Amino acid sequence: ETIRRRLNSIRALWSFTIDRNEIDDLRNPWAKIKHAALKRDPLKPKASQRVLPFRFEHWEMIDRWCSENPGSTRDLIVLLKSTGCRPLEIAGLQKVDVQTRGNHKVLNIRPNSNRRLKTEGSERFVPVVTLEAIEALDRLALADRESLFRRALHNTNNTSQLLNKAIRAAGVPKSRRLVAYSIRHSVIEAMRRNQVREGLISAIVGHSESGITARYGAGGYETSVTAEALE
Repeated sequence: ETIRRRLNSIRALWSFTIDRNEIDDLRNPWAKIKHAALKRDPLKPKASQRVLPFRFEHWEMIDRWCSENPGSTRDLIVLLKSTGCRPLEIAGLQKVDVQTRGNHKVLNIRPNSNRRLKTEGSERFVPVVTLEAIEALDRLALADRESLFRRALHNTNNTSQLLNKAIRAAGVPKSRRLVAYSIRHSVIEAMRRNQVREGLISAIVGHSESGITARYGAGGYETSVTAEALE
């Protein structure tokens, strides 16, 4: 960890110097250097694979906490639970990203001034299918700002800390495997258990391939199809 931090500092210093002084003919010599200590153990699972979905009893705790704690944190959890989106995909939504397609209210997950997306293929439309999530969107739309959530939550660390604090307050045991991202994993697991096609799941949660088709429904699927899967 010490090596990683120091290399990151050196890279940042060189990049800043090059940009600040507009040095066109100089490359950052530290950009691609990787110390042997930083090589990933192929037997070690990725961070996303270490995260577990919440169990039924966890969701009982979280739902109870949400019912007793009105506010933006509750609305954020409700929208994540309804859509399977990444935390910052929801926290960074602007009001114009909430749209209607056919009979469904949808979220236009796209890059905006609040945040980028993880990949180009993450750009998609995600239907909102639960009444509590639609009510949350209606409440958030009343705020006197362009975004649904306050600016502080457009930072991934702030969003994760806020969600994790709420999850612990709800009574979910403290664990690196039961965190804010577990909400997304819970939605994915629920769809799998209900025999939703893997390709459809990937399209809904933003694992679909990039391309024009990602702009229609999710990954080329009709909104009614993705809505049924999420329901």
